[in-house]
Amino acid sequence: MLERAGSAIVMEQTHFTPDRVAAEIARLAAAPEKLTEMAAAARGQGILDGADRLADLVMRMVELGAQA
Repeated sequence: MLERAGSAIVMEQTHFTPDRVAAEIARLAAAPEKLTEMAAAARGQGILDGADRLADLVMRMVELGAQA
């Protein structure tokens, strides 16, 4: 999902070597505009306040349980 959105790089396990990872990091470091695009694409895929929403839901459930 994230790769299709342009916000992640997926690497097959067989290609996941220190040299390959270093090359990908160097490629991205040389293209800060690509990192900016990837970050924007990632933000578009998630719920930015998801952790807060989940915590609120859990707390409401705890409160309901305490009232029962």
